[in-house]
Amino acid sequence: MLRQVLVTVTASLMVGNDVPGRLRLNLLRMYSLGSLMFRIFLFASLLIVIVEHGSFKKYMWNFVNNKGPTQSQFRYGRQVPVKTSKADLISKDIVRRGFRSVSPRFIYSFMQAVGLTNDHLMGCFRYQDCCVVD
Repeated sequence: MLRQVLVTVTASLMVGNDVPGRLRLNLLRMYSLGSLMFRIFLFASLLIVIVEHGSFKKYMWNFVNNKGPTQSQFRYGRQVPVKTSKADLISKDIVRRGFRSVSPRFIYSFMQAVGLTNDHLMGCFRYQDCCVVD
C-alpha cells in the first residue's frame, strides 16, 4: 500500500500538482509530516537513479565495473576497514543525487551485505566460496 501511495504522491509532486486532500489526510494519520516528506524525497531520488541506470542494482555495480566483488585478503578481523575510498565515492554520489544519511560506513556495510566486496577472512570457510573465479 505504501508503495502505491508513494508512486501517486511522487508523481503528483514531480509534475507540479498538489496531493489530493483525502490522500493527504490519510497519509498524515499514518506518518508524521517529516517522516512522510523524507520517504517521498527518498523514493523520488530512487526513481531518478532507476530511470538513469535501469535499476539500482546496475547503478551500484557500475562502481565496481560490473566485474564481481572486490576481493580482499585479510587474515585478522582488525585488518578489515570500516570504510574505503570506494565507499566514500559511492556515498558522495548518492548524497549528490538527493539521498540522505548515507555515510561511507553505511555504504561499506551495504557493499559487504550485497556482495560488492568480499571481506571474509582468509581463514574463513566461506572465503573460497565467495571468491570470483575468472
